[in-house]
Amino acid sequence: MSTILDLHTHSEASEDSRAPVEAYLNWIKLRAVERPVDGIVLTEHRQFNRGGDYRALEDKFGTMVLRASEVETNYGHMLVFGVNDDMTARFDFADVRLDAQTLINEVARMGGIVVPCHPGRPNIGMYEHYQNKPPLENVVAVELLNGGSRKGEDER
Repeated sequence: MSTILDLHTHSEASEDSRAPVEAYLNWIKLRAVERPVDGIVLTEHRQFNRGGDYRALEDKFGTMVLRASEVETNYGHMLVFGVNDDMTARFDFADVRLDAQTLINEVARMGGIVVPCHPGRPNIGMYEHYQNKPPLENVVAVELLNGGSRKGEDER
């Protein structure tokens, strides 16, 4: 049996979203037949929402709500999964100049994973940085599709 998760969502805790978590879960429930989704991962911008307690909403909608973070690095935006106390002590997620290679290596050492997101977007996507910087090492996954991307960005 497989589990389908949307690995990159933002709630009203991120400055570019006004969507309450309950709205996501309601949308998932309404479209369950055509697009079955078992859960979402809240990847709030430049923060880890440690205090978010979504248990009541998970129970109400029968949908998982997990938490991660989206940070900014010298190679663009990156999703950080498996965030723990060691990571939040080591990195200031609000720092918009994090070193991507250090982040990837250290998060992996601490039991997490870093995934470059929306890589085809100008300025904030990894693809553009690869035009004049060496490839990053130890990248194990890259976001392929992003619902917020403009035409041609995911293909890039």
